[in-house]
Amino acid sequence: MPAVFVYLLQASMALLLFFLVYRVVLARLTFFTLNRLFLVLGLISSLLYPLVDLAPFVSENESLIRPIQVPIDWKMTTPVLQQAASWNGWDGLLILFWFGVAVMTLRLVVQLLSLYRIHMSTQRVTYNGFRFRAVSDDLNPFSFWQAIYLNPAKHSEEERGSILQHEQIHVTEWHTLDVLLVEVCTVFFWFNPVSWFLKQAIKENLEFRVDQQILRRGFDSKNYQYMLVRISGLRVTLSTNFTELIIKKRIEMMNRKPSSRRFIGSYGLLLVILIMLMLPKIPDASVNPPRKMTTLAGNFSIHTTNAFAVIDTPNGTQNLIRKIQLKSRKAGTEPPTELILFSKNSEGRGMDVYVKLKDGQIEQIKILALASPHFSANSSKKR
Repeated sequence: MPAVFVYLLQASMALLLFFLVYRVVLARLTFFTLNRLFLVLGLISSLLYPLVDLAPFVSENESLIRPIQVPIDWKMTTPVLQQAASWNGWDGLLILFWFGVAVMTLRLVVQLLSLYRIHMSTQRVTYNGFRFRAVSDDLNPFSFWQAIYLNPAKHSEEERGSILQHEQIHVTEWHTLDVLLVEVCTVFFWFNPVSWFLKQAIKENLEFRVDQQILRRGFDSKNYQYMLVRISGLRVTLSTNFTELIIKKRIEMMNRKPSSRRFIGSYGLLLVILIMLMLPKIPDASVNPPRKMTTLAGNFSIHTTNAFAVIDTPNGTQNLIRKIQLKSRKAGTEPPTELILFSKNSEGRGMDVYVKLKDGQIEQIKILALASPHFSANSSKKR
């Protein structure tokens, strides 16, 4: 499986785990600020955790456990015929994935350009101490970055005051950062329904948070809710929009009884999830301890967790293939499907390398044995 799909799979599983915990446990709570932190930190953690490698920090034999990618001097013990790499299903999926990313990127750019067009067509206005951009188009009030956009002709003076206070909270608390973060996430995880559900959850929670702040400032709950019902029209997707969400759901959250503080401990689940994600990344040297073997070149240490480390040839795989093909033709023998090569790394430490072939192509490379730091092929020759 290509490395990009391994990353996407691990990140998608983490996104699913965080979203399920939020939806099942936290979404019903009225701690909207903590919910915001949980959703944003969960999203960032999901994107970064597949890139974390804890082995160098916990392994007693760091040089044996971590992947080895060093120049190697190859010595062939048996010739093999190698053909050019053939097309496989992963290539098709990779093309499909990047095509989807390109489409979603174009969509995001179009939305940003649309916002820029709206911004350039507005004028800066001040009303009762609030600064906003006066819009002439038939758009709902919305905010983006540090600007509020409002068509004053569509709303009464009473509505303008409530709307501006509502949008000012979006601006002050930098809610656009949350929106942009989840939009970028959906660009790369367009295929994953969880990323779209998470996007909706983040935007919902931001509106719940603002509604809560408005009511705490002394606004009449019923009048505020009636105003939400009255306001309707077009919406701007890439913004914190005044009536983007289903009004019924927002009114339901406003009328919900505040959650008890004893539920604050539920947010410790963020730490629990992070520990669950990190545990498989911690290598346990006691489970697969290094074992010794003797070869003609000397004593080697074998570590099972390093069996699939990737090896780079000094001149690239294609040069190695050409040499093997040439020797195979000269020998006139049937190429084997498995062989063992002896090599040494840049430090002069010898390695026995197993190579498996399929359809004339190198399918797998394993390090069978790696010399201890005190032994090298060069020192063996000197003795």
